[in-house]
Amino acid sequence: KLPKEKETDKLFEWAESIGIWINPKLHYPTKFEPGCIGVSATEKINPWEPLVLVPYQGLLTCELTDSSLEPVFEENPDLFGSQHSESQDYKIIAYMLKELVKGSESFWDPYFKSLPSNPENLLDWSEKELLSLQDSDLVCDISIRQAKDYACNKALSVVLSKYPDHFEASQVSLKVVTWCWRIVTTRAFGECVPHAALIPVADLLNHSNANTNYYYGNEEPPDLDYEGKQSGDEDEDDSLYEDPPTIILSAQKLFRINTSVYSQLSSEEEAKLSQIQTEAKYIDALKLSEKLRSIVEKKKKSQVTVDKNQMFRVVTGKFEEFERDSQVCISYGRYSNRSLLTNYGFALPNNKYDYARFKLSLKDLLSGSQLEKLNYRRDMQVAFKVKASSVCMSLLRVLRCLEWNIDTNQAKDFFSPSNLLLEIKVLNRAVEVIQSQLCEFETTLEEDLGLLSQVLSSRNYFALIYRIGVKQSLKGQLELLEISTAVLEKLVAGEPFSKSIQIEELLGLYSQPHQFYKSGIEEYLACLRMYHQD
Repeated sequence: KLPKEKETDKLFEWAESIGIWINPKLHYPTKFEPGCIGVSATEKINPWEPLVLVPYQGLLTCELTDSSLEPVFEENPDLFGSQHSESQDYKIIAYMLKELVKGSESFWDPYFKSLPSNPENLLDWSEKELLSLQDSDLVCDISIRQAKDYACNKALSVVLSKYPDHFEASQVSLKVVTWCWRIVTTRAFGECVPHAALIPVADLLNHSNANTNYYYGNEEPPDLDYEGKQSGDEDEDDSLYEDPPTIILSAQKLFRINTSVYSQLSSEEEAKLSQIQTEAKYIDALKLSEKLRSIVEKKKKSQVTVDKNQMFRVVTGKFEEFERDSQVCISYGRYSNRSLLTNYGFALPNNKYDYARFKLSLKDLLSGSQLEKLNYRRDMQVAFKVKASSVCMSLLRVLRCLEWNIDTNQAKDFFSPSNLLLEIKVLNRAVEVIQSQLCEFETTLEEDLGLLSQVLSSRNYFALIYRIGVKQSLKGQLELLEISTAVLEKLVAGEPFSKSIQIEELLGLYSQPHQFYKSGIEEYLACLRMYHQD
């Protein structure tokens, strides 16, 4: 535990004066490895226990902005209009800039003075530090984000400087605007609140994959399904900025690529392709429907009614406990280390939302005859995300569709693991793909794990944690593919399905608990079972 600084004392005094309640079991600041400042528990904290309660007046949102700024917003819809994805953030920044000029007379002065003078994330890393991530796609993404942020902050600075009655020139400089932008993007709450908001005291809590979360409402918590939100391992990462962008191989595109090489087909072969095409259309329609439903559900969950008599609440989950002296955290979301580093500047060891993302060019995926008929550029690439916890079904689907042969395979084999010989070929190729990805890194997983014992700067430490997570994802995927191949080989040898999946002896060769691997191949085995059950 560290002693409170003057600004922290004033923050807590001010917070109490405006009705912010802080659980007396919480202590701030406390230093945790590898040097992060956070909140600790002075005694055990129990499930469903409130941690921080903040009244509506304590939420710095775009709705609290000075009404005199409305003409500024109306005259600049390109920045502040509802069609701009960052409009709420820009309104908060404009309000911050106007309040900062007031100094100690501002209602928010104790909060502003408690904020970090140099908030950092991955956009602040040097070129050398970025290269230590060993991820060229992420480096490219950061480069594009840096240019985008600079252009937006510059435009915001220029626009606000045109209103000297509202803003002093020194307070809307690019440096100050960028500081405000970084504060908002690293500390603001977005979901489960009426509007994007900076929330004093609550933003002192660091992130972990805990079930402790937050919401805006009355004492009865809504059906947030804390445990359900954290039970799976599907991430909520945003997309990478890429140049050039990758191509998405839909079921219909895979059908066209494979079948483009065939000519002078018999009526039986035409019927076979017609059946595959019908299934491809159905698969794509189903995927689009699921995507649209997900967007609607997410939008519905983000709609929170503005009731100024309610409070913003941080509470522990139904089964969440924090022992004495442990760090008390909330979940910012289901984010991999790529997203955590990019937006917040840190990474978590053994992050269950981690994955390895890699790209394969069409010229590496397709056969020579398929390339000749290709309507896309040969250097275009397809991206895949693989995890250590489950077989990458999307990778297998693409490889299966491309390996399918009209002379030796049935229509059902195109999208399904119904042909064992084709499936072994697919898995063997998937193993080669993953092995080649592991060979492309400058250091091995074992070498990186050895570096953890050294004294490292925080950036070097987080870069190490990031690339360890990526390599562990690849290694875990490789092990799952090897185990799945062993099951297939038993089936090809004539063993019944029930006996083929008895792989305890094989699992003993790997480092993770048996149940980890059984869960990892469960989805794939379920697909196999449909066609090869006893």
